[in-house]
Amino acid sequence: MKIYTSEEIKSIKNRKKKVSKIVRILLTPIFVVIAILCIYVCYQKFVKKETTIDLFGFKSFIVLTGSMEPNININDLIVINKVNKENIKVGDIITFHDKDNRQTITHRVEEIKNVDGKVIYRTKGDNNNTVDIDPVSYEQIEGKVQFKLDKFGVIITEMFTGAGLLLLFLFLFLSYYHSSRKEDRMLAREDARKLYNYCKYKKDD
Repeated sequence: MKIYTSEEIKSIKNRKKKVSKIVRILLTPIFVVIAILCIYVCYQKFVKKETTIDLFGFKSFIVLTGSMEPNININDLIVINKVNKENIKVGDIITFHDKDNRQTITHRVEEIKNVDGKVIYRTKGDNNNTVDIDPVSYEQIEGKVQFKLDKFGVIITEMFTGAGLLLLFLFLFLSYYHSSRKEDRMLAREDARKLYNYCKYKKDD
């Protein structure tokens, strides 16, 4: 068994101290961001009674049907954001609510028309044989799909509920607390071992 000198022990302590400090630095901004998100989501969900959480202009939806397969599949999570009319082109995938505002649909823009001075969009699911019966107005559009997360719909959405963010907040808080206390515990153990002349130490002459 190797016998450590006091200088080697000091070097080990310094390395562990640096690692602990780096971990705290990395965790602090993440902890703050999650705390802000938690407050924001809880405000929208429980105060404003929003069913879909808007995070700084972005919304997420779980895909429930296979109308856009194979490009977007059931249980994929899509993230959209609201865009101007000029930024919606043929071939874009948009999320919109139907004319009765009963359901949300994500389909591809097949055609853009100007009817009586009003822009309308003809849409179609990639996996459907025909174009959607009802045209879509700009006012119905929730946003344009920016990216998707394959099969992570349920997990990600649950994480961004009030309860999910609270659990994540608590996890990061406990991790941060554990990291901040780790150095003190390590130094206390080292001092105790040295005090009782633990076999891995020897005194310098």
